[in-house]
Amino acid sequence: MFIKYIRFFLILVLSNSFEVRSQSGNFENPWIFGVGINLINDSVETIEDLFDLKDNYHYQTPISLSLEKRFKNDFGLEGRINFNKQIQGKKVNDLILQEDVTLTAFDGHLKYYITNLWLNTRRAIYEGYLSAGPGVTFFDSSDKITANFAVGINWFLSEQTRFNTQAVLKEGVIGNPTNSYIQFNFGIIFRLNKSRSCSCY
Repeated sequence: MFIKYIRFFLILVLSNSFEVRSQSGNFENPWIFGVGINLINDSVETIEDLFDLKDNYHYQTPISLSLEKRFKNDFGLEGRINFNKQIQGKKVNDLILQEDVTLTAFDGHLKYYITNLWLNTRRAIYEGYLSAGPGVTFFDSSDKITANFAVGINWFLSEQTRFNTQAVLKEGVIGNPTNSYIQFNFGIIFRLNKSRSCSCY
């Protein structure tokens, strides 16, 4: 089932590749580079667990880098790499971790900027999106393939910069462990193509 999902995602990416190339100079569809941090929660069983920053969240050298290409104004293709470390003494799958575990995650997402349905894209101070796609997470001694589902908001800072906030559910489907985890991203994104007019959303 997951292989079919991967094939569908790849076909979708390839089918839009020519459209992306043809619009590379379009100010409405820029390349976007992002840098920021990520927080990981691998022990969400209740609502309380989601807000337990002390015991459940991991954030040691939590660097994230991303590159996105917008197309057709309402869509984007994004690749993202996340570095983090699960910290000894904190919870993973509701168990206390006995040693630090290095984590590296690669994600590929198709984004749909859903707020374009009701916002004036040149005047709004934010834009919201839904995204989905495959990912792979590497731990010290194991790895897993994930199906990712995300929601995010880009907050207007200036003509070329936005503050990005994102929450991603990563559902483990292949590998060990196959459990799910939640990742939160915060960072600054830079629109690499210069706008010809105000793009204040």
